Order: sequence, then structure tokens, then C-alpha cells
Amino acid sequence: MEDIRSIVREILREELARHGHGDARVRREKVSIRNNRDLNAFALRVLELSRSEDVAGQIRAGRLHFELEDSPAVEHTRPQVGRSQGIVSFDRGLVTEKHIARLDRATSISVAKGVCFTPLAKDEIRRKGIKIERKT
Repeated sequence: MEDIRSIVREILREELARHGHGDARVRREKVSIRNNRDLNAFALRVLELSRSEDVAGQIRAGRLHFELEDSPAVEHTRPQVGRSQGIVSFDRGLVTEKHIARLDRATSISVAKGVCFTPLAKDEIRRKGIKIERKT
């Protein structure tokens, strides 16, 4: 499934560039943010880059983009999971389609207030016929 997504992303990038939506003049810089230390290091890097008026202008004009590296979920967004009698409980974080795909026999999911689902996770939940119960 991940291979298909990679192919679709690549095709979309090529097609968007072909139709003028991908600007070759835009410089992209990959950023890896796994924890608070990485976030602070990135903020310091941006401050350092912005000392140059030319680079600051590129950032403001959208000619310098920062993109997250394709990496596992950011540490603070990993869902906290509990299980009991066919009910899986997500108490915090971002639930992805991979989390739902790993659920073998869950018939319902109990979700805390701050938990979010990616669109693909919602599709997987519908496909598996899992019920969602929001905790109050």
C-alpha cells in the first residue's frame, strides 16, 4: 500500500510541475523534527538564515520552502493506545491508517478529546466497520 502511495505522490509532483504548479525556482530544504530539541535547532537555523536580507526575502516570497523529512511520526503525535475486550483506546496523538491497519479484531475504538485521525485512517476505519466512541 505504501508503494502505491509513493508512486501516486511522484506522479502528482510530475504532473503539477508539468502544469506550472511546481516552480523550479523554489528551493526546498528538508527538515527533521523529532523532538523539542530539533524544533529549537530549526528555529535557530531560520533566525540565522534570516540575517541575510536576500534569504529572508526568499522565505517571505515563497522561494525557499521548508519540508518535513519523510520519517516516522513525530514523537509527541504518536497515539497512546490501550486495549481491553475488543475495544482499542486512543488517549492522545495522531492516529494514522497504519495504526488502524494493525488492529486485528477491534470492533470499536474509544477516543479521547484531543485525538485526531488522518483521512486515510478514517477510510480504514470505515473499511473495517469499526465504531468510534468519543470519551467525554
